[in-house]
Amino acid sequence: MSSTDQFWQYAKEALYLALSAESDDERKCLVELSGTWTRAAIVERQLSAPMAPILSEPNSRRYVF
Repeated sequence: MSSTDQFWQYAKEALYLALSAESDDERKCLVELSGTWTRAAIVERQLSAPMAPILSEPNSRRYVF
């Protein structure tokens, strides 16, 4: 399982736990934790995506993410 997939799994688990949280504070913390894992998954996906040269500028060193 990739890091990105693992991070998404952690985010889902935190949300599921938030659904059965016993207090508002616990629920809030778990929702925030889910958001943290979601952001980590997004960043990991962006960092692992291949970069492609910009097609309109064949000699350019700029890349599209």
